[in-house]
Amino acid sequence: MATSTRPRHTPPPALDASVEAVALRLLDAADAVDLATVVLVGLGDDSSDGAPVQVHPVAGPHDRSLIGWRAPAHWRAVVLVRPPDDGQGRRALVVDRDGSPPVLFVSGHHQEHLARDGGNDITADLLARVLGRGTAPPTVSPHEVAHATWLDAVFTLATASATPRRLAWEHLASLHPAWAAGDSTLPAALAARATAMTWPELHEVLTPQTSGLNGAVTPWFDVGSFSRWILATVAEPDDLLVDLAELLEPAVWLAVCTTAETARRVGRLAQTR
Repeated sequence: MATSTRPRHTPPPALDASVEAVALRLLDAADAVDLATVVLVGLGDDSSDGAPVQVHPVAGPHDRSLIGWRAPAHWRAVVLVRPPDDGQGRRALVVDRDGSPPVLFVSGHHQEHLARDGGNDITADLLARVLGRGTAPPTVSPHEVAHATWLDAVFTLATASATPRRLAWEHLASLHPAWAAGDSTLPAALAARATAMTWPELHEVLTPQTSGLNGAVTPWFDVGSFSRWILATVAEPDDLLVDLAELLEPAVWLAVCTTAETARRVGRLAQTR
């Protein structure tokens, strides 16, 4: 009988029981003192029952203060404890260095095993990067992220302007991550350049422009975590197009829509090749 050469699937390791025990104790302690802030707790190599742990402050939208920070090498896991929100209980998200899927504990000790490397969970991404772990690959293309950030920038400019209907298309086109000085601002040309962008190019262009991030933190992200972080900081593109219809001059709004739709069509064609 022929032996199959198909590689066997190796399941990810389970969360260490001692890490789980510490996480549950932290959750109980946070409930007991009615903790009202987000706290990141590091579990060192010697963090076992009763052993001390180390605390790192967390602040900003989407826990952005974690960006660019690396945990000490002796930390084997991190636990982020979050106050109750929108009727949900207090939560503790655990990520370790060993590659096990993140585990979410909710008050009452309910457990939810997230997708390996966090899936689309932004906080799990950040915790993985804090530990130097890789994250899941992007679920979108570079040009989708580029257009989302562009539409968000156009909307921000239009809402800040006293006369948004006087905004020129050329000005709005120049806000696109794919545009460079001297480039054509024709919608088709702009869309074509956007669909040709690579992740490294987008990474370099967006970091200084988006959410106050700077070039110093670029190497901290990997592609998957960066793409999800950027999309988490901007509004849905289709919603922005609807809102922009009320703000921009009709011909300018049509050029914005044409650019976005052309890029979508070109992107779909590229994926079928």
